[in-house]
Amino acid sequence: MSEKPAIYLGSSPDPVPPLATAAPLEGGSSGDPLPPWRWAGSLRSILQQPTMKHGLLSASLLLLAIAAGNYLNFQGERLAQRWTNGLRYTDGAGQVAANDQANLRLYLDGFANSTPAERDRIQTQLGQIERRAKVYARISIFYYTRLFSAIALASSTGIIAAVCLFYISKVGWKDANNYIVNIFVVTSGITVLVGAFPVVFQQENNVQKTPSFS
Repeated sequence: MSEKPAIYLGSSPDPVPPLATAAPLEGGSSGDPLPPWRWAGSLRSILQQPTMKHGLLSASLLLLAIAAGNYLNFQGERLAQRWTNGLRYTDGAGQVAANDQANLRLYLDGFANSTPAERDRIQTQLGQIERRAKVYARISIFYYTRLFSAIALASSTGIIAAVCLFYISKVGWKDANNYIVNIFVVTSGITVLVGAFPVVFQQENNVQKTPSFS
C-alpha cells in the first residue's frame, strides 16, 4: 500500500498529516449488535438516574396500593360470607332455601279451596321475591366490602403521608430527603383518590337504599 503524500500549505515547511480513518466500534462493525454485558451496563446506568429511581418508587407504591385494595376487597367479602352464612336470602343459605321450599309446599297444600293454578302462581311470586332478595343481599355485600376497603386503604396511606409530612416539617422542604417527599406526594394522592370513592360512588347511600328498591 503506497504512503499518502504530505500536503504543504504555502511556504510552510511542516507538512499536514494525512486524514485519519475512524476506528471500528468495540462490538465490531457499525451493524453488529452490542454484546449482552454492554446492554446490562447501559440498563444499570439508566436505573441509577434519579428520575428513574423516583419513577420506580412511585410505580411501586401505586402497585402496592392496588394489591392492598384487592386484598381488602377479598377479605371483606370472605368476612361478609362468613357472617351471613346460614341466613335467609344469602348465597350460603342452601339448606335454608330447601327447608323453605318444603314448608311452602306443605303450606300451599293446606288451602283446600285453592286451585293448582293459584298455588303455582303464589309459588312463582314467592320465588321472584326470593331471587330479588338474594340480588339485594349480593349488592349490599358488594358495597359494604368496597366501603370497608376504601376506608381501610385511605386510612393506611393517610397515616404514611402524615408521618412523611411530620418529617418534612421538621427538616424543611429543602433539606428533606427527595424519596420521602416522593412517598408523601404519592400517598397523599392515593389517600385523596381512594377517600373520595365512598362519596363519588355513594357507597354508604347505596347500602342503605338497596333493601328499599322495588
